[in-house]
Amino acid sequence: MLGFVVIVLGRSENDDRGNVVNRGLRGSLPPQGQTWPSELANVNGIRPGFPNRSAVEGAAAMLVATCIECRSGEVIGGFLGRLRADDLPDDARVVVLTWDGDPRAWRREWGVDGAAAEWHQATTAKATDAIRDRLGIGSIDGADESGVTLLFDPRGRWRASYSIGQLNRDDIAHDLKSLGTGLGR
Repeated sequence: MLGFVVIVLGRSENDDRGNVVNRGLRGSLPPQGQTWPSELANVNGIRPGFPNRSAVEGAAAMLVATCIECRSGEVIGGFLGRLRADDLPDDARVVVLTWDGDPRAWRREWGVDGAAAEWHQATTAKATDAIRDRLGIGSIDGADESGVTLLFDPRGRWRASYSIGQLNRDDIAHDLKSLGTGLGR
């Protein structure tokens, strides 16, 4: 006779660990209380200047941050090159923040349409450090993570995260639509 044991695990509302189930959304649950990184608008060396929270409020937003010359730049470049405007809700805002490389050459290489996103480039090491520090892009279990995609609701609250290995058009479109319509609260 075979027996089965079923173990059910739950998490408390105060559990803010990354990569846990995010109710109603497909991206990983970010730390609680985080919002659009407006302080990056005050960092010298990001060109053009990064938008503050009030500039992105009113619609769901996707922030893609990556090192161009790193492996993540290839993965994210390929993802953005396949992403089309009709993959996302009409009012969703896409903001791309890059560092370490030539953004024009990178966009040409991956076929990234400049009109589909707003582009910002860190032009100094200090600006790159500020981005990496604020967005938590750094060493994860000994491996250097150099790219991330973050989704924000219309109030500028960080609601879902995607590592470079999780990028999927359908999942991101689902989450942006859910955030824009008030689902996934």
